[in-house]
Amino acid sequence: MPLKDLLFSFEGRIRRRDWWLWSIGIGIVWAVVFAALSAVLFGLSFMTALAGGPELPQGWAFTAYSLITFIPLLWVQAALAAKRAHDRNHRAQIAVGLTVVASLASFAPEIEDLATNAALTENVFNTLYMATNFAIAVVNLYLMVVLGFLDGTQGPNRFGRSPKGIGGDPADKAADVFS
Repeated sequence: MPLKDLLFSFEGRIRRRDWWLWSIGIGIVWAVVFAALSAVLFGLSFMTALAGGPELPQGWAFTAYSLITFIPLLWVQAALAAKRAHDRNHRAQIAVGLTVVASLASFAPEIEDLATNAALTENVFNTLYMATNFAIAVVNLYLMVVLGFLDGTQGPNRFGRSPKGIGGDPADKAADVFS
């Protein structure tokens, strides 16, 4: 499968191994690019913020920047989820929907805090933050099990040939020669 189809198309099937490798790899690339762009645009270092240095900026500009830079990663993750759902002979709507909702939900506490002009008390904000993260963790655990651990359909299914090459393809002439 060509790389552009693998990362951006919602058609076809991929193996668990490919889902794991591409999901982790794309996540790492996005994190590095996000940190580098943040350093350039906002003059901050995530390493110093993590080590107790200056906090990350709060405001609509940084939240919008975070959301905009997150959209390409979200598209790729949704496309990979669709292909894994197809490999399991399921429609992709549930896997893609859960991927999108769980990913975008991570922005909810920040947006809520900004929308109320930081009127939330620290206790209310922390409760919202923890509840959101718990819900995201449950959804991501479900997706990890369904997409990352459960095997796909053996052989061809309604979404295409097996990415493992199991079962052959009726249109595959080599299979007819060696059968």
